[in-house]
Amino acid sequence: MCQVFFWRKGYRSLSFNHTSIITAELKIISELQELLILQQGKL
Repeated sequence: MCQVFFWRKGYRSLSFNHTSIITAELKIISELQELLILQQGKL
């Protein structure tokens, strides 16, 4: 979680478009959730 926080902080300090960052984060979160579901299914 710390790495994600610093990554977000770094991108925001570069004055990127906030909406694109949020969209990217949501995509990453949804992909992580899918991976977790797949891993749980294998157990």
